[in-house]
This record gives sequence, structure tokens and C-alpha cells, in this order.
Amino acid sequence: MKQRSSLFSVRFIFVTLATIAIQGFALPMVNHFGQGDSAKGYQITMGIFCALAVIFFFITFITTKERIKPDPQQKTSLKQDISDLLKNRPWVIMFLVFILMFIFLAIRNSILLYYFKYYLDKQSMLTFLEGLNTGLFGFLDKIGMIGQNADIAGNAFSIINIFGQLAAILGIFLSKPLAAQFGKRDVFKASLILSVTIAALFIFIAPGAIMLTLLFQLLFNFSWGVSMPLPWAMMADVADYSEWKNNRRATAIVFAGIIIGLKVGLAIGGALAGSLLSLYGYVANAVQTPQAVMGIRLSTSIYPAIFMLIGIAVLFFYRINKNTELKMQDELADRRKTYSKS
Repeated sequence: MKQRSSLFSVRFIFVTLATIAIQGFALPMVNHFGQGDSAKGYQITMGIFCALAVIFFFITFITTKERIKPDPQQKTSLKQDISDLLKNRPWVIMFLVFILMFIFLAIRNSILLYYFKYYLDKQSMLTFLEGLNTGLFGFLDKIGMIGQNADIAGNAFSIINIFGQLAAILGIFLSKPLAAQFGKRDVFKASLILSVTIAALFIFIAPGAIMLTLLFQLLFNFSWGVSMPLPWAMMADVADYSEWKNNRRATAIVFAGIIIGLKVGLAIGGALAGSLLSLYGYVANAVQTPQAVMGIRLSTSIYPAIFMLIGIAVLFFYRINKNTELKMQDELADRRKTYSKS
């Protein structure tokens, strides 16, 4: 179980590096390839990312193999697998947590760019970018991120996200030792509470407070980074719990079922993000009314936070703590020794 936390920490360091590439460079790529035609720019940019994704999906499939073998006497039964799944309380809880967590992420991440574009002060963002251009990011003017035709809001969004993802990597590094000390469940819960609190505080940021926006985004991504590897390692614990209780291992359906929760959460969150913008009278590429701006602010902070708070409340019913993890690990190891002898 410690190895799982370690492996998922390594995985999410690379996930975060990929996120830096997507969030940090997607909009500049769109502007570069589109040359004023954003539809064309998005087509080319997404085409490049999709081609890379297909390659890496094949690599992942080809190089993956099963590590934990089930009882050789176990009979495959989809009906029994689904029955075991629905009776598995930790699985049901994680399924609900994933739905609510990804509703939170989908709403917040969908609206955050609008927060930069329509709420934060353009001149303040330009001053922020010009300040960076004299130091570490001294190349910004050379690649068109500062200038008369530059997308200031999009570029500020990209740069702040790069800093945020670097903070997330630091949080991921701390995730493993914290989980080893306090248990995955408790660290996951605490980091989510901190993340949702910081996300909600975005409602109080003034339009010109770009440095405060950066600070909050750093804190949010750091605390979220601590949480990132843990639910995926907890999924494997849920698979162990099912085997421990039912004497049947069904890892694939445990993972696949929870991933359905992730997809459902993204779908609901994405739909809600669009509905919220429409509800408050958002009009694309226009000066927004005060009501629409308030809707953007609430959709970046308070509204997604409500869903995550419900998810945190559900997580209080998850009973696989550190002691239970160790007990399951030892008892399952003893059982598997008998499999190898039979």
C-alpha cells in the first residue's frame, strides 16, 4: 500500500507536467496556429494533443501487466462482480466523491479563464506580465505574449497556471510521506478542506489584485497537489477491501466503476458551467453586465465549492483508515500465499 502511494505520486508529477504543457501553452498555440482564427487554432492545437494522446494510450496498454493475481479457483461472473460492487460501501463512497470532486473541477476550471478575461483588470495583468518579462520570463515579448495584439488575459492565465502547477508538484511530493504518517483517507480529507476553502476565497479578490490571485492559485494548487495521488491509491484499497470482504478479486470493475463517476462528474460539471454562464446573462466576446461578471465570480468560487463540501461530507463515512489498510494488507498477503501453494 505504501508502494501505491509512491507510484501514484510519481504518476501525478508527470500528470502535472502534462497539465503545465496544456494549460500553459494551449492558448499561445491557438493564437499562433490560428493567426486570428481561434476555431482553426483550436483545431490544430487539439489535433496535436490528440495525436500524442493516442500514442501514449498504446504505450500504456502494451506495457501494463497484472501484478496481483486472484484466487485460481475464482469464477468470473459479471453479475456477482456488480453485486459485490454495490455492497462495497467504500466503493459507493468513492464513486460519489469522484462525481462531486470532478463537478467541482469541471465548473471551476471551465470558468477560470472567463474570470481572467472578464473580471480581472487588463492593465494590472499587463503590468504583471511586464514585470515577469524583465526576469525569469524575459522572453515573453519575443513570443508575442506582450504587445498590442497579445491576449493579455489568456497569457496571464497561462503564466499563473504554470506557477500553480509547479506548486502542485511540491504538494504531490509531500503527499506520500503525509499519507504514510497519517493515512490516505485523513490526508485526502484535510487537503480537500484546505483546497475548497482557498477556492471559495476567490470571490473576495479585487479586479486589480493580480498578485493575490497568483498567491491564492499557488495555495490552491499546492493543497490540491497533496490530494491528487490519494484517491487513485484509495481506489486500489477499495479493490483490496472487496477481496478482503468477499473473497473475490475484481480490480478492473472497481476501478472502471469509479472512473465512470469521474466521467459523470466532468459531464455534469461542464454542463453546469455553461448553464451558469447562460443564467447570469453571459454574452461571448462582449462587455459583460455586472450580473454576468458576478455569475463568473460565483462560478469560479462559491458554486463549485458547494459540490466539493458535499464530497468532503460524504468522505467522513469512508472507513478504510490507516489501521484498516494494514490489517487488510496482512490478511490478504496470507491468503495469497495459499493461492500459490494450491
